[in-house]
Amino acid sequence: MSGIRVMPLGDDDPKRLGGYRLLWRLATGGMGRIHLARAAVGEPLVAVKTLLTEGVVSAVDRKRFAREVDLARRVDSAYTARVLDADPRAERPWMAIEYVPAPSLGDLVQGAGPLPPAALSWVAAGTVQALMALHEKDVVHRDIKPQNILLPLSGPLVIDFGISHAADRTTTSVTLGTIDYMSPEQAHGRSSTRASDVFSLGATLFHLAVGRPPYAEGAEGQLQRLARVQAGRLDLAGLPDELAPLIRPCLAREPGRRPELADLLVGFLEKADRTASWSAERWLPSGWTTLISAYEAHGRALDADPDAAAAMTDATTRPVPPPPPTALDTHERDARRERERQAREARERREQELRELMAAAVRARAREEERRRREEDEKRREETGRKRQQAYGGWAAALLVAVLVIALVNWQPWRKKDEEEAGPAVYPTVTAPSSPSPSRTPLVPTARTDVDTGGDKGGDRGTGTSAGTGGSDSVLTPRRSQSPASDPTEDAFRAVSAGDCLAVYDTGAGGRSAYRWSTRVPRKVSCGGQWAGLVRVTSTGAGGDSCPTAMGQASWTYASSVTGRTTRLCLTRVYLKDYCLLGERSGDSVAIGAMTAVDCRAQRVPVPYNQVMHLSGVYRAPPPGTPVNCRQSSSDRRTYWTWRVDDDATLLCVTVFQGS
Repeated sequence: MSGIRVMPLGDDDPKRLGGYRLLWRLATGGMGRIHLARAAVGEPLVAVKTLLTEGVVSAVDRKRFAREVDLARRVDSAYTARVLDADPRAERPWMAIEYVPAPSLGDLVQGAGPLPPAALSWVAAGTVQALMALHEKDVVHRDIKPQNILLPLSGPLVIDFGISHAADRTTTSVTLGTIDYMSPEQAHGRSSTRASDVFSLGATLFHLAVGRPPYAEGAEGQLQRLARVQAGRLDLAGLPDELAPLIRPCLAREPGRRPELADLLVGFLEKADRTASWSAERWLPSGWTTLISAYEAHGRALDADPDAAAAMTDATTRPVPPPPPTALDTHERDARRERERQAREARERREQELRELMAAAVRARAREEERRRREEDEKRREETGRKRQQAYGGWAAALLVAVLVIALVNWQPWRKKDEEEAGPAVYPTVTAPSSPSPSRTPLVPTARTDVDTGGDKGGDRGTGTSAGTGGSDSVLTPRRSQSPASDPTEDAFRAVSAGDCLAVYDTGAGGRSAYRWSTRVPRKVSCGGQWAGLVRVTSTGAGGDSCPTAMGQASWTYASSVTGRTTRLCLTRVYLKDYCLLGERSGDSVAIGAMTAVDCRAQRVPVPYNQVMHLSGVYRAPPPGTPVNCRQSSSDRRTYWTWRVDDDATLLCVTVFQGS
């Protein structure tokens, strides 16, 4: 949650919510209030959200708050602030969220001005990724706007699910968002869809580029502004030409004419990839990085001493960043350098992720175009076949009529009676010609073809004869040409590309020294699918190529006995929350099979494993990423083990499976 401005607690603010002691007030919105809090001394700061209400909480407000908690937990990902604890049934419902000391996009535009196109492309790509993560969970946000998107240096985060809805759970999805960023269908009170979020995204990106919403500035009241949105009266003056092809289609009045998020991601990544450098200091203006760094510095100060840091701020002023260390303060200097190194490495990981995501998105778009082309080709072939069948049907009918006519002429039943009355006829003796008469040639001539018998003595070549020529009656069968040797399994391996996801995992039967894959043939699945043990292919190559061997990375090799070739796939594990892995536990230490997967209810496991381990959480790795970061609530006292994967960018929280 954003929060560089902190205020003292008011008389109407509670002192504790659940297991958290409230320290300061961070923000107040139309429906809720957010406080800075801590569970205990030494614990990390959290942002605690509660309803802004007087007296008894109504059943409607409580239900809405419970839905927000449910959706926020449902979309827990690298693109949202993580829910740590909640109690929507408490006398005053509350929710504890990961505290992210970062400004919103609205704060950044107000304090540091609009973004230039090259920088906006990077921010837009990250925001599109965040929105795609929501939609993959069937969640429509319905209030995407600059104030609901935070921007730490690691990338955009979407917050505030107060009026969001789950497309597969709720019975209605009609709720207004913020007028200047809502879609026309929302303004008319119609159902909100993913396309509605795309419109709000376009309005938000326009604000980043121009510094205002996509409507003419005026002093109208709410009803006039709502009517303006309903009518789609946009004012896009000032939108840079290089961004117009991507942002303008998002603001189409008809939902069906707005682009898909995947296409937007490819477009923005292509523009971002053409910038001079992927370094954050190069693609973000200095004013933006200064403000983001000030928020981060203030967050560190609040974490160290909330009272002293909050004294630097009141409701109308902003804190001054901490002064630089003196030449004698080597400890602070070293700590600052370490923080800068960690931030730089996090940005580099993010940049690499964006590059890989761009490549995957481009491949996905190419596959989709190939699929459409195949469907169109198939339709054309079906249409051509139908027309040919109709034509062949006409020819067959004409041929049948011709055969019947010829048979009737040859039979000539009308002459039979005349011949019986006249008696037997006497014909002169004639010599049969050596070749058939033209009247006896076949109705459909058979082409003369030379064929290789493959069985004649001496390898002689025979010649097939046309019907009616008086040649040999033996049937000469052409020898089939030998096709090159092929191996279907090898073909399946070679059909896999970098970026594909496969339904395969290590069964653990080979122990910890060798992989025993769950299938012999790779089967591609959706990368967003919920498949136990899903892996992503990072690269492909011949058998001599090597693959990374860090935790969660492996190689899958197939040596074909048919072609003599070896194909190698480099894999990385995609860890999914609530799935189970094989573990080898000895006392307080646990080693996991990073590429394994197992039924959480399994009663027996392969040697040397002796434990079923539950993957309780998959998070962006917070520094220092200790087991305390894995706790689901302040009362959670389970034993956790943690591992870092994806070049230390992801934190795995694992505990012993206890059953449901």
